[in-house]
Amino acid sequence: MDGIDAALVRLRAEPATIGITTLDFITVPYPSDLGGRLRRAAAGEPLPAVELGWLHAAVGEAFATAALELLGRPAAAQAQVEAIGSHGQTVAHDPGRGVSVQLGSAAVIAERTGLPVVSDFRARDLAAGGQGAPLVPFLDQLLFADPARRVAALNLGGIANVTLLEPSAGLDHVRAFDTGPANMVIDGLVRRLSGGRETCDRDGARARRGRPAPALLAQLLEHPYFARRPPKSTGADTFGEAYVDELLAAGARYRLGEDDLVATATQLTVESIALALADAKIERLVVAGGGVHNPALMRGLGEAFAGAEVCTSDRFGVNPDAKEAVAFAVLAWAHLEGRAAGLPGATGARHPTVLGSLVPASALSSPASSRGPGTV
Repeated sequence: MDGIDAALVRLRAEPATIGITTLDFITVPYPSDLGGRLRRAAAGEPLPAVELGWLHAAVGEAFATAALELLGRPAAAQAQVEAIGSHGQTVAHDPGRGVSVQLGSAAVIAERTGLPVVSDFRARDLAAGGQGAPLVPFLDQLLFADPARRVAALNLGGIANVTLLEPSAGLDHVRAFDTGPANMVIDGLVRRLSGGRETCDRDGARARRGRPAPALLAQLLEHPYFARRPPKSTGADTFGEAYVDELLAAGARYRLGEDDLVATATQLTVESIALALADAKIERLVVAGGGVHNPALMRGLGEAFAGAEVCTSDRFGVNPDAKEAVAFAVLAWAHLEGRAAGLPGATGARHPTVLGSLVPASALSSPASSRGPGTV
């Protein structure tokens, strides 16, 4: 919830793959009052239905503002924009009950931009018995699969998710799952320890000053989520504010300094990822997401996967910050093409699914009222 990512992506079908070019990318911060209300909602604060409805519309307005800012930049001047793909802001994820809630009204986005909007990507996979996550593996296979080596594509957002790509394997053989927290716990700790003055461990400074506490780390790694077999997914319901409360209490019991506690949370991310991939025999780890900007986290991954090549998605032409925005542009395109992008090997669904729901553009105002070749 640190901001709204928006990417302008050109896609084209090719004989054996899909051509993907990122033309532009921006991050727009949430209005501070909206960001705070979303965090409280994600933490499970009881909300009247009217408040939840207001948040749904307000996030839609914020997303539409970000889309319009992107579309006003030079890269979009010559683009025929076909549609917007909007994941929305997750405030609840409980796949065991068939629930994943993303706020951000697609109708509001369509009305403000005059463009068709594909959204609600997780619902169809959940209906087919899947976890509704992760959904990025469709993009990972297109971008990072290598005919000669085993590749793991790791995304370090709030939650860490990984896609396992076997040499020369197609979409039918992609496996993926959430490994556990990436930045969610680290960011939550830093916000609480700083009284809200800091929102993340910028440049990994706190983790680098501190030292992980081995006894507490061993205790944290006993969380039952880490022992579960894939397919599996998680979110703030498991590793959100309540988990941060427990970690702060544990830090007090162990008499840890603030930086030692952040270092322990950082090492938890590293070791939970390493544990999840212990038997994968990967030869290349491609990392994306906000976590790539944390040197302590990246150094830890380099040490944990010393026998593999560790690189960021920049190497493959994808800005690590933009990857998830690019992914949902690709998933929107797949919906419009009728292509199944929900992969059972990633989510555990009974069968592949076409993801998302379409809100049409306004017939009167849409600059993209018809589809054709070369669209964006």
